[in-house]
Amino acid sequence: QDSLRGGQLAGRLAHLFSGTIQGCFSIFVAYQGDFHIMQRRNGFIHYAEKASFKTAVTEGLDLENDDSVREALDLLLAEHPDVQGVFVTSASAHRVADAARNIRKKQEFIIIGFDMVEKNHRLLAQGDIDAIISQRPKTQGRKALLTLYQHLVVGNQVEARIDIPLDVYIRENVPCI
Repeated sequence: QDSLRGGQLAGRLAHLFSGTIQGCFSIFVAYQGDFHIMQRRNGFIHYAEKASFKTAVTEGLDLENDDSVREALDLLLAEHPDVQGVFVTSASAHRVADAARNIRKKQEFIIIGFDMVEKNHRLLAQGDIDAIISQRPKTQGRKALLTLYQHLVVGNQVEARIDIPLDVYIRENVPCI
């Protein structure tokens, strides 16, 4: 997966969904040790710099813990009352959406995440998440195995890099599961 491009795409979506970002857009990062997660963050920041909007990055979050997510969101809103939304660099957008439900009743609040896990899928279909980016994990796995087979069993030269398209899901095109 091209995680840097995935982060740039998330930045572009934030920009499109919010019109012109007057305040800032937040990034919630859980796993600082994962290269692809940090590349998503970097891609978003790169896009934000080019588009001239501010970012507020919160790193090292326990996005698997609902209380931790609520606390992080409360702190974010206290420090940045002009925040327009959150980009979640992992599959935990559903936890941010749950924590932000009351905020969304008061103001426009955009949530963009990664990976079409079941809870993200459900909240995207309900309109509680604005966009999910998917990098086709099944396709990645299948291509990896086929490439390994081609190289080890068949003896073919294989490409060092195979690009997988980035899919953007919004409420209007959420797939049926």
